Amino acid sequence: LSSTYLTHALGTPYYLSDRLIIMRKGDSVEQGLAREVLAHPQHPYSQALRAAVLSPDAASSPPIGH
Repeated sequence: LSSTYLTHALGTPYYLSDRLIIMRKGDSVEQGLAREVLAHPQHPYSQALRAAVLSPDAASSPPIGH
């Protein structure tokens, strides 16, 4: 069984997908095993997407300026 799941949220493919394709402007920039791509992105766009995701620790951090 296979399915296609499109999302802008990088957290969900980690749990729902075996394989992942990261696309930018309609072109595939990186693909592979979901957990490997998300843990160690190689393409600069994939790295930027990963860096933009808040870590779970961010929820327990004090607000900026406090």
